[in-house]
Amino acid sequence: MESLPAYLMHDQPMCCPVCGQRTYWVGEEPQLHQCTCGYQFLLYEDEDFGFIELDDGWVEDCELP
Repeated sequence: MESLPAYLMHDQPMCCPVCGQRTYWVGEEPQLHQCTCGYQFLLYEDEDFGFIELDDGWVEDCELP
């Protein structure tokens, strides 16, 4: 399973990066997704989604002027 491609999760439902169809969630920790086209991949939660790194730390992107 470690040899599968991995992506960061930003929102759900996840679509296949190969064909664009919605995928099936078939496992956890990390999420394992499979598409009807046969493509399988791992999906990890992106803990930094919605934040921007500045010189003095991280801020939510909606805090910027």
